[in-house]
Amino acid sequence: MRTKFAGLVLAAAITALALAPARADAINAFVFTGTVRVVHVQARTITVQAAGDRLHFAIDADATLVAKDKSTVRLAAIKPGDVVEVHYTKEPWGFDAHEISETGL
Repeated sequence: MRTKFAGLVLAAAITALALAPARADAINAFVFTGTVRVVHVQARTITVQAAGDRLHFAIDADATLVAKDKSTVRLAAIKPGDVVEVHYTKEPWGFDAHEISETGL
């Protein structure tokens, strides 16, 4: 009986450790929807504004960029005035965009 209990405790501890990074990323993940104000293709940055808030994002090299028609696009296809939804994380150096989708609003 004691051996089965110890095995269950060990299995629970391993599962908790395996899931910990996923929970940490989920806690640090955010979404911001607004109008594109500035796009710097070479610097891979974008500035988006909504309701008085203006956020500046660094765009990951492997970020997903999605057009209104759900096709993937290059950063140069996103223009000032487009309404986008940015999925990002807060990092020590700032906001890091992982996905940018045109909403078509």
